[in-house]
Amino acid sequence: MLCLSMGCAATLCRRTFGFPSRLFGNMPVFVIESSWNMFSKNPLLNLLQYLWHYSVGAHRRVVWFVVLSALGNVVWLLSPIVIGKIFDVIQFEKSGSQQVTLVAWGALALVVINAVGWFFHGVSRVIETKNAFLARKNYRQTLFAKTMELPTSWHKDHHSGDTIDKINKASERLFDFSSELFIMIQNSIGLVMSIVVLSLYDVRPLVIVLLAAMASIIMVIKFDTRLIKQYRTINKGENFIAAGIYDYISNYVTIISLRLKGQAVKEMETRSMKPFVVFGENSKINEWKWFSANTLISIMTSGALLWNAYNSYRDQGVIVIGTLFILYQYLTRVGDSFYTFTWKYGEVVKQNAAMVAAEDILREHAKLCSEKPAGLPRDWKVIQLKKLNFTYRGEDGDQQERQAVIDASLSIERNKKIALIGVSGSGKSTILSLLRGLHRADSVSVYCDGKKLEKGLAHIHEQCTLIPQESEIFNNTIEYNITLGVHLDHKEVERVIELANLGGLIGRLEKGLKTSVLERGVSLSGGEKQRLALARGLLAAANSQFLLLDEPTSSVDVENEVQIYQNIFNAFDDKVVISAVHSLHLLQHFDYVYMFKDSQIIGEGTFNMLLNDENFKVLWRNYSVECQQKKLQV
Repeated sequence: MLCLSMGCAATLCRRTFGFPSRLFGNMPVFVIESSWNMFSKNPLLNLLQYLWHYSVGAHRRVVWFVVLSALGNVVWLLSPIVIGKIFDVIQFEKSGSQQVTLVAWGALALVVINAVGWFFHGVSRVIETKNAFLARKNYRQTLFAKTMELPTSWHKDHHSGDTIDKINKASERLFDFSSELFIMIQNSIGLVMSIVVLSLYDVRPLVIVLLAAMASIIMVIKFDTRLIKQYRTINKGENFIAAGIYDYISNYVTIISLRLKGQAVKEMETRSMKPFVVFGENSKINEWKWFSANTLISIMTSGALLWNAYNSYRDQGVIVIGTLFILYQYLTRVGDSFYTFTWKYGEVVKQNAAMVAAEDILREHAKLCSEKPAGLPRDWKVIQLKKLNFTYRGEDGDQQERQAVIDASLSIERNKKIALIGVSGSGKSTILSLLRGLHRADSVSVYCDGKKLEKGLAHIHEQCTLIPQESEIFNNTIEYNITLGVHLDHKEVERVIELANLGGLIGRLEKGLKTSVLERGVSLSGGEKQRLALARGLLAAANSQFLLLDEPTSSVDVENEVQIYQNIFNAFDDKVVISAVHSLHLLQHFDYVYMFKDSQIIGEGTFNMLLNDENFKVLWRNYSVECQQKKLQV
């Protein structure tokens, strides 16, 4: 009997990834605690524990399909005994009529054995495949959820294509293992029952069987120890290939525009061939493994049969055909069990390698602080940030970095509209990302109504929605790009469409909201893509106290841009709006302005106050020249 020695069930948690809970509802996420320590290094035990762990709420189902599958195989394994007895009847029974009767009963028994065996096996397979589907779903949801919770710095250091490939490969390998567990059960039952039957007939052949079994297992483990390392190398190579395909296809407009198609194809050829040497070496090792296992099995079967035939003839003067057949059948099943085990264990090693590759995500997520996010007092009035500093570090964290924010101090009054201005790279976007929690400040003191908040910016992170400048467009309908597929009241969707001034665009389209946009939104202009992304962000910000805008209308024409900001200020009059602004003509609509230069705040005040600031005059003059140049170009 196959013994499932597995871990405890996972805990259930919920997260909405910055969107209000009404959008995503109660999406289940299954948590693994210290997973890389929890699971055994043995590939088979590792995958069994994964199967058990992600069969959340269905452990009884796992037990049932294992028991039913085992029963089905036990029943089927009675067939050789029935056929062997039929041969004995034919060989030793002298009465012809009695022979026919006994053979008829034996034939009927074979039919019953087959039907009963299939009943148990069929039911168990249905349960097994359903559970495999759910285990894959739970595992994929966990990896996806935890990937989305990892900090921006992790995502910058890990290629999206590589991460996607790891998640997909690991999820499919878990499904493959979970849906094919009946093969392992079949092997285990076949091996155990065959050994029991062989021991009942003659203990001596059993010695040959056990010796061959031990030798086969040791040999397989030796071969696979080397194969495991090389499968990991091959998986890394395939992840690298997937990352390249993702890059080139997702940026195909740039590739074609710059006439880089040939170089891209050549690079993919190079990447595709990189794992070939290891792959070829693995093939040779695999074939040697198969040859060695098959040779051992042949020696075991032939030796045991010869031993039985010799002893039968010596003791009885005749070779008993029925007994010899039964021994042959069970010896063959033992051989088949080891042969199948060798093949299946190789598959398990590959499947486990894919799962291990994805454990990086779980390992990194476990490092995150498990504390619940801090909040703000319900009736807060003013938040002050003092001595805020942040430095962008390289991938290896070396100290040759760039200070992005230096000793910045800001005051945020409830429901006020605040603008951040300055040239590109002056620190505006970094301030917004720090408020949202995409980066962690090096140092800062945060006060709420004069009282220091011990957890600093963590009190603000979950109260913010940040709408970035770059407009991510999904290859789907306009409606999906706004709602991300979540079913909402149509009035809410119409509301954000109006706020983002998208009504005219949608009205011109034949299918309206159901119109599909081309991949990466290339069928839309830059301004239209920004407004579409803005509508999505405004929908997500419904339950946020802070709306952070990182120049989300930089590609929108002046008339639409002014109207959009007025719409936002009217609709979000009960929220703080902090916006990085390039179009200085918008400043008169803001309550307060912070001016950045070289990562520092060099001026602040209302728009009218800044008109007398020398630094602002320079900024305004440069902006006026820029606007004039654009006007002349038109």
